[in-house]
Amino acid sequence: MASHIARRAITSLRLAAPRQALAPAFAPRFAPAAVSIGASRQYLTVVKYSRDDVMAKLDAFHAEVFATNWADYLNLVYNVPFWEVEYEKLSSIVQPYLHEEEVGKKFGEVQELLDVMYQCEDIRDHLNELAELCTRASGFMGTGYAAEEKVDNLDEHAKVCAEAYEALLAKHPDFKPKIEQTVGHGLAILRQKHKFNWADYLNLVYNVPFWELEYEKLSSIVQPYIHEEDVGKKFSEVQELMDVMYQCEDVRDHLNELAELCTRASGFMGTGYAAEEKVDNLDEHAKACSEAYDALLAKHPDFKPKIEQTVGHGLAILRQKHKFKFGSMHRYFF
Repeated sequence: MASHIARRAITSLRLAAPRQALAPAFAPRFAPAAVSIGASRQYLTVVKYSRDDVMAKLDAFHAEVFATNWADYLNLVYNVPFWEVEYEKLSSIVQPYLHEEEVGKKFGEVQELLDVMYQCEDIRDHLNELAELCTRASGFMGTGYAAEEKVDNLDEHAKVCAEAYEALLAKHPDFKPKIEQTVGHGLAILRQKHKFNWADYLNLVYNVPFWELEYEKLSSIVQPYIHEEDVGKKFSEVQELMDVMYQCEDVRDHLNELAELCTRASGFMGTGYAAEEKVDNLDEHAKACSEAYDALLAKHPDFKPKIEQTVGHGLAILRQKHKFKFGSMHRYFF
């Protein structure tokens, strides 16, 4: 009986003992690497582009970006991210052929294209913001109702944008249509919103300093030949040209100021609302400008087209703002 119980105990122990796992017959040669969920996957390609393929892609990319309307900011918002990805791809596949003159030149044009586009986009965005602030400052439909605060240094902003515009034109003359399309058009819109004094003479403001430096240089290098008749005559013509230009510029600036004061004195849209103080002696100013105009025509008849273009046109504008009381005032309509 005892032996029977002992055998049953041994059998139960055997059944209760855990079975050990057998070792595998072979071990795997490569253990699978642990995959991190947040790890980024690298993109590798073995596609090889020929030289003709690279040139075709550069031409197509340049044409697409150049043909797009850069003034349409929404168009740029949607397209620029894809262009940037395409540019990175082009920067990679162009490397084997970058040493070739034609390929290097074309890739340089693409780089310049994107550089000009980014600059034009930045300036135009700033001009759009300034124009929007001007609109809000005028209130509901320009009536002044619910008007927001004005930008005090708007002239400074406009001048900086104009300087950037001129710098772009000087540095990238091949992209003049695109610069005009974005920055030039933006300045024109801002000009409708804000009357900044230098706008009508923007060309002179930026060119006269360079002309003065060039004139000083000419005055120096012409001295050895000033005694010759043709050289002396030509230099005298240059001196007269500069003299007439300065006088016309001064008179026209004064006429622009008078016209602006007349506009402000008439109030909002000529209704008298928010009108500023009138100029009491406007007739005297206008008469003095008219006498300067006649004197310039009499003294410098060869420059009549330029005098009419500046002083004559300025008097015609002032004539629309103010009724002259002196004779021959009908001339200034034309």
